[in-house]
Amino acid sequence: MTAASGQLAGVVNVVDIARDSMPLGRLAYFAFVPHAGAGLMREGVGQVIDVAFRELGLARLNADIQPGNGRSSGLVQRLGFRRDPGSPSQLKIGSRWRAHERWTLLRADWCSADRQELAARA
Repeated sequence: MTAASGQLAGVVNVVDIARDSMPLGRLAYFAFVPHAGAGLMREGVGQVIDVAFRELGLARLNADIQPGNGRSSGLVQRLGFRRDPGSPSQLKIGSRWRAHERWTLLRADWCSADRQELAARA
């Protein structure tokens, strides 16, 4: 994803794609410091969610976010994700295991949501 300046603003990926009875993937993203908080990730993540659901045929996306990362949890909330309190997870970052909260978005919720409503929340 690039900013208007042409600089790379961040990265958005869908990883760990599983194609079983509930095709799902895990959303992974980060913004580069000069562009963090500028709203660019909202647009980029939204575009990747559209591709994941409409073109890749996934039924569910998860986003694992470290507790206390308010920008990241705010972003996924505005895009329609819901926190899954029964699904704590840990991810290894560098050499340390860290707690994460699992956030989930279903294709049915994304595709039926009013795009203008989501844009207004974001």
